[in-house]
Amino acid sequence: MIQRLSVSVVFLSTLAACDSFEPKLNNDITACEIGDIAVASSQMCLMDDAACYQLSDGSWCTGPRAGSGG
Repeated sequence: MIQRLSVSVVFLSTLAACDSFEPKLNNDITACEIGDIAVASSQMCLMDDAACYQLSDGSWCTGPRAGSGG
């Protein structure tokens, strides 16, 4: 039981440290990746494990990533 609890705590701690749903700024990107879509703002990005990134022109892209159910 303690071993199972320990694994759960480590797993949850890892999830809490993950910031994959946070918008990212990368001024080198000029177009959405294949399969991603352009959106008007970061607030319109998909949730959970989806990508959300800003292009060099200030527009935003979002799209599902592996494990995000999309």
